[in-house]
Amino acid sequence: PTGSPLLLNVTAISSSVLHVIWSPPESTHKIVQYRVQYRIVSTENDTSVAESSSYEEDSEDEPPVTNPPVVYSMLVNASDVTSTNVTALQPFTVYEVTVAAATALGFGPESTPVRRRTLEDGEIYRISEVLTFQVTMKTCFRR
Repeated sequence: PTGSPLLLNVTAISSSVLHVIWSPPESTHKIVQYRVQYRIVSTENDTSVAESSSYEEDSEDEPPVTNPPVVYSMLVNASDVTSTNVTALQPFTVYEVTVAAATALGFGPESTPVRRRTLEDGEIYRISEVLTFQVTMKTCFRR
């Protein structure tokens, strides 16, 4: 793909899970999988880095990193799936998340990073799915 997925939402749903939602990028080829990458930006004991929704990639200021930049990856092997849970995370820790789409030709660019802090131990966020649909009605009159 020439574009990157739009990272719509990263939600902390527990002390060890982030729920990630994205929309597919424009692509002339079929998307075959997504790669979700994440890294620790700050931990529970480090209050120097505030959580933010994103930062400008082309900014001269690099995002502050307090730990070695170890990047973890997971693959989502379905082209129609646009969300996943990132699990086994540390409590009350800020993570930076990106998503990239792949076609048979390889991976495209990463999305703009989003930062989110996992919840503290014992906290749980309730996710409720909202189903939306469109109804089209056609009325015909007989004479």
